[in-house]
Amino acid sequence: MILLVNELQLLNAALWQIFVGITLIWLQKYFDDRR
Repeated sequence: MILLVNELQLLNAALWQIFVGITLIWLQKYFDDRR
């Protein structure tokens, strides 16, 4: 049971990093287009 929770936390962290990365790239492109 503890292993499952640990894996879910790792998966959640990975998804969060991907989400943040995509958001930063999108914001960069958005501001580059605005300039």
